[in-house]
Amino acid sequence: MNIKVFKYFALIVLIFASVRGAFVYHLGWSPNLIYSISSALLILLGLLSFKYINSKYNFDILFAFRRACLINYIVLSIYSLFYILFVGFSEISTIYIFMIFPIVFLLIRFKMRDLYFAIYLVSIFIFLGTYIFYQIGVSSGFDGIEAANLTLRPGDLIYSRIGENYLPGGYLGSQHDNANVLIMLSAFYFYLTYTVKSRLRIICFIFFALSLSLTILTGSASNILSLGIIVFLILVLKSKKSLLLLIPITIYFYPLIEDKLYFIQKITQDQSELESGGIFNSLDLMSVVKSLHAIFIGGGYYFNVPMMKSEVAFIKILIGFGMLPFIILLFILFSPVYYICTFIVTSKKIVKLNYSKNNLEKVILFRLEGINQLLFSSLPVLTGAFSLIHYGSLFRITSIGLFCIFLAIFYKNYIKIKCKFDVIVDELDH
Repeated sequence: MNIKVFKYFALIVLIFASVRGAFVYHLGWSPNLIYSISSALLILLGLLSFKYINSKYNFDILFAFRRACLINYIVLSIYSLFYILFVGFSEISTIYIFMIFPIVFLLIRFKMRDLYFAIYLVSIFIFLGTYIFYQIGVSSGFDGIEAANLTLRPGDLIYSRIGENYLPGGYLGSQHDNANVLIMLSAFYFYLTYTVKSRLRIICFIFFALSLSLTILTGSASNILSLGIIVFLILVLKSKKSLLLLIPITIYFYPLIEDKLYFIQKITQDQSELESGGIFNSLDLMSVVKSLHAIFIGGGYYFNVPMMKSEVAFIKILIGFGMLPFIILLFILFSPVYYICTFIVTSKKIVKLNYSKNNLEKVILFRLEGINQLLFSSLPVLTGAFSLIHYGSLFRITSIGLFCIFLAIFYKNYIKIKCKFDVIVDELDH
């Protein structure tokens, strides 16, 4: 397939996977048909993208990530086949965990503007869907939410509320899945707010504020907490002044938005009092002992061990696939941390080795700017990955394709910065 044709095909598939609910809700298309088509297209895209893992497109710089994706592809494909054969098609969603990541190597070949366009388009649909479903909850109450959600998921009524407030699931039909996409979008626009150098910074900040506000309306505590922790850590590392500025702003606006901060009630809720045990469900000593074999070899879906009932997605992945595949998958999800640390350490050594040479200030300045760019461009990826502390919405078809786009953006930045840094260092010798 021609690379240009394949590019448009890939972008359409990834956008469609995230906004498919809009076609069901507004156009009345069959949910089963649309959801099946989007799933099949994403799997097909993963298969077609596999050949790009071994492409000679500056991927030697990404050796560790490429090797992890290859091992993940081989090992987890065996696990997924095992589950489909012995457990049934109810666990076919596990196929995304190994099939999806080769898409990153295809997306790295695209222009940045194409990846940004996909994100902007998804943003419009997600923002619109969240607002529409929030207004339905306010104006029509349960009857309106019931009708809207059953349109998206016939026969499977899923809704959540805190007090009289219905939490908007948007076109995704679940407030947790909706919030998962929104936190990655919030982190993306936060990244742009700190890195663009033009009047566009104001627009990016408006989009960040909008996506953050809509995220708060979903009331998904785990997703909001994930976004808050990652953004806080990045600001502590690179922009303490901004953090100090945000504190008084937050204190000032808090009374105005307090009644919309539904998620605080969930965070402060005593999990042990919940019927299912909340986030601590199936994490008692007896459950751990009975699940011990699955921790090492996987097969949790087949053996039906107690810890598979846990609400923590990290634990479900560990129990489902075992220790080694879990570590590999964890590396893939948090790989930006590895590459940022690698760049910081290696570039520091190079600066020390060239300490006595002229024009070293240019190298030092570029190094600092590069680290700053990498830290902020990793925000959407780390936010999405960290959201697995609770529900596993990241591995929903509506989130995982978008996550791959953010991974590709980070690695395009990393390749560009690493190659340019090497060129600047080489110029010191001339």
